[in-house]
Amino acid sequence: MQPNNSRRPPTEQEQAARQTAPQQQRVPTARDMVIDLVSGGVSAAVSRLAVAPVERVRVVYQCQSDPHMRRVLLAPQQQQQQDSSGWVSLLDCALHLVRSEGF
Repeated sequence: MQPNNSRRPPTEQEQAARQTAPQQQRVPTARDMVIDLVSGGVSAAVSRLAVAPVERVRVVYQCQSDPHMRRVLLAPQQQQQQDSSGWVSLLDCALHLVRSEGF
């Protein structure tokens, strides 16, 4: 069994040599670039999938007062179901969309 030798703290000369020595930067390889590209694409896809339903609710809620936009955004049976006052909140709009269109 080897004795547990604790490391001694670096001397002032060693610290100065480390600070003045140029740091070697690692050159990225093609594999690293492919991994970065794929991970960026996956993160973009996940964020789009997470944000898309919220954006749909926001657009429908914002355009509820315009009759032309209501015809474009909602199916005819949904237009008849919605009363003239519109939705009270974003949650009300989201629940209506989930019931009528599904998730």
